Amino acid sequence: MSERAHEPRKRDYSCEILSFIVLVILSDLSHFWLIVIALCIGIVFWGAILIFGQLVLSTFGDLPWRPRVRHLNSSIPADSGNQFFLPRRDFFTR
Repeated sequence: MSERAHEPRKRDYSCEILSFIVLVILSDLSHFWLIVIALCIGIVFWGAILIFGQLVLSTFGDLPWRPRVRHLNSSIPADSGNQFFLPRRDFFTR
C-alpha cells in the first residue's frame, strides 16, 4: 500500500472542462435573448413611427396647399368643384 501512495496521480480535468462549456453556452444564450429583446424593441419603435406617420399623413392629407394628383387615364372624372358653364356662342349666330 505504501508503494501506491508515492505514485503520481493523473488529475482529471473533465469537470472543469464541462463547467467551462456550460458557462460559455449559458453566456451565449443570455446574449442571444438580449439581442432578441433589443430587436423586438426596435421593431416596435419603428412600427410606432410608421403608424404615427400614417396618422399624420391621413390627418393633414386634405390641406389646401397640398397639390392634387390627377390621373390622365382615369375612367372616373375628377372632381372639378363648383363650375359654372356658360352657353357656347356659335360662330354663325352673332
